[in-house]
Amino acid sequence: MPKVFDERLRALTQTNLGIGALVAAVYAMAAFAQVIMGTLIDRMELRRLMIAVGLVQIPMLYLAANLQGWAMLGAALLMMLAVFGQIPLNDAIVGKYVADEYRARVLGVRYVVSLGVAAVAVPMIATLHRTEGGFANVFLVLSVLAGGVMLASFFFPSRDELVAHKEKLASQPA
Repeated sequence: MPKVFDERLRALTQTNLGIGALVAAVYAMAAFAQVIMGTLIDRMELRRLMIAVGLVQIPMLYLAANLQGWAMLGAALLMMLAVFGQIPLNDAIVGKYVADEYRARVLGVRYVVSLGVAAVAVPMIATLHRTEGGFANVFLVLSVLAGGVMLASFFFPSRDELVAHKEKLASQPA
């Protein structure tokens, strides 16, 4: 984000300190999305929350591909609210949909995959940034990936399906 802000928000501030302050402000405000999401997780279906996160991420990532100045700052804030809000949602999804005896393994695999993706993401971002579109290409790829995550969320079982499955398991003889 600092490099994106350096390229896109130079009109708002001329110093590296100013760019850093803008990034810090966006991250600090976006961090509160985790608190809000924690409250929503207790009250709403995870499927609906994940779809809602996608409905924010996809257009904000797409808009961030070409915006500059104040518009970019606003899009970045909304985008990061959705990104930070997805963090506790991912953990809640594992907690809700994975059986107790497999949860630790699934979380372990998830973290290993996350580290692997992060290791690949850095050179991928650098490669995309060197292309003619620069960060626009990065945001467009991220928008497509967010669309894939949102599409997958339509296949999550609903709360009613989970309750029916648990009742079915409870009624079976041991």
